[in-house]
Amino acid sequence: MVSPQGSGDPISTIAELVSTNQPVTLAAIGGIDAIPRSMATSPMFPYVANALVTEWISFSSSQREVASELIEVAIKNADSGLALNDTCQAIVPAVADLGIEFRVKEALRIKAVVRKTSAQGALAAIAIRWLTHLAAIAPTVRPALLDVLSGIALDSKDPEPTEFAPTAAQIAGIAHDFWRDQIAADCLVRLTNSNADSDSWFGLGQARLVHAFEADSSETLIAGLMDALECFDNATIVGEDRPDAMLYVHIIRFVREFVNRAPTEMLEKHVQEAEFALRQYILGSTGLPDQPMWYRPTFAAENAWIIAVNRIHHANKRATCNNAWYEPAILIGALSEAYVAANTLSPLRYDSSGTVSSEAFVDLMTPRLTAPFLEDLEKLEFVREWVAESDSPNAEAFEAFVRLAIQDQSRRGSSGLEEVPPNQRPPGHTRR
Repeated sequence: MVSPQGSGDPISTIAELVSTNQPVTLAAIGGIDAIPRSMATSPMFPYVANALVTEWISFSSSQREVASELIEVAIKNADSGLALNDTCQAIVPAVADLGIEFRVKEALRIKAVVRKTSAQGALAAIAIRWLTHLAAIAPTVRPALLDVLSGIALDSKDPEPTEFAPTAAQIAGIAHDFWRDQIAADCLVRLTNSNADSDSWFGLGQARLVHAFEADSSETLIAGLMDALECFDNATIVGEDRPDAMLYVHIIRFVREFVNRAPTEMLEKHVQEAEFALRQYILGSTGLPDQPMWYRPTFAAENAWIIAVNRIHHANKRATCNNAWYEPAILIGALSEAYVAANTLSPLRYDSSGTVSSEAFVDLMTPRLTAPFLEDLEKLEFVREWVAESDSPNAEAFEAFVRLAIQDQSRRGSSGLEEVPPNQRPPGHTRR
């Protein structure tokens, strides 16, 4: 057994504790004052970082300053990707509770902007991922992340390192999903000319998809879907096995051709291709980027895609019905649900009990979708159809809301729901 007041070399002490499955505590390595500054760049520092977080509440002000400096140096000067990642895994979820948000943010930002060599690019990729994680749980960190993305978006003759570009594309996609920042979209455009072109085209496709969802007319919506389709097509051409992109491609094409009154036989081709992509997506998400668990698509995304593919089956069977106008609206709604599910983050957080947990940001990335291509006379029929199929407890109340809104517009000669007083909002999450 190692003495709880170990007085030898801290690195040797930690190695012995780990090899014998004993916890690494500050007492076991001689206390916080026994940790040399050089220890911050050791591959063993993640064990120290865990101990610092665990025992932070008992530190004096001077000890917290020492601990903060060790953490800052560990991030800034790390030359081991594993050590940097493990240190951040211990520190980032707890940053807000530790009161060192600014120092960690700056250390990660500095690490993310230094990427002239392949080795620096690999470390920068880890840093920008953790900077994004921190920005998701601490809003004041967002400007630091956007600063890094701005640098990437600048037109530069020097390509991004191969080790960094794919991660940068994923992060830019997340930043646009999360905050709708144009900087993130500009970053994706620049990265389409890099070795991260598949991820970049996919992220840019999702950004354009959101703009389509937020359109206020059928023409704008369909045009936006076509812009997104071009990007998803490119993602499948330059990337290997992108079932996520293929799902978007064939569902969007189905909507376009359905609206254009294509025959059932032509629509069926897209149904079959979407089914094949769905199987690939579910069977291990073949070809999806290697992502940290906190922002990988979850089972909820798989379920949403299953619903979307079922909707195109259903729509194809009703292609000749009198109310066929209803199907594209429902299908686009299912597509937006799949987008939301696949872009819902669950970053780790540290709570007062001393444990790390995850919390989903369900509503922050929910795009607004109100089937804008429906005319006033069709709105109520659309809602009646939806109520008949919906199990939402808000369905009937929403139908009543739309009926009253349309009646009010008719009296005023208005066309659209924009003039409904702000306090008359439909109940529940009806913006989707």
